[in-house]
Amino acid sequence: MDENKPPVRFMPAYFITGGANGTKGIMKCASPSGWNGGDVTKVDLTFNGVDYTDASFQFSFYSYYGSFPKSGPFDGLTQYIQVRGKGFADEMNILCVLNGNEMAPISIQENLIKCPMVNDTDYLDKAGKSVSFATKIDGSIHSFGNFFYYK
Repeated sequence: MDENKPPVRFMPAYFITGGANGTKGIMKCASPSGWNGGDVTKVDLTFNGVDYTDASFQFSFYSYYGSFPKSGPFDGLTQYIQVRGKGFADEMNILCVLNGNEMAPISIQENLIKCPMVNDTDYLDKAGKSVSFATKIDGSIHSFGNFFYYK
């Protein structure tokens, strides 16, 4: 067994929609358990166990470890919130979500996303208040709870 190559795993797939007006269908399957963040694998699709797709679809796994800090100055325009994890990549559509406002991250590294600490359009009324903080990767939202602003 090649340690650098993940083992073959079989998962059931479900047909969601498609076929109308000549459009292609959409299939859905759960990602298998036992993968670490930062792993990448190729995905094949078969109907009868013999005919496979061309393995041109690459799937990346990522995981979250947490965010830090949980509080900061209400006027911290030059500071950032660290989101630690594994498997983050520039080609992913990553957004920081602070108080419901989606913002581009300051930077993205394989194990770190740097999010703005404040939204520069509505930070002045935040002293002494907490707001929700989350990230959004390829449309999937992960909440880290509330972020508290102090003077």
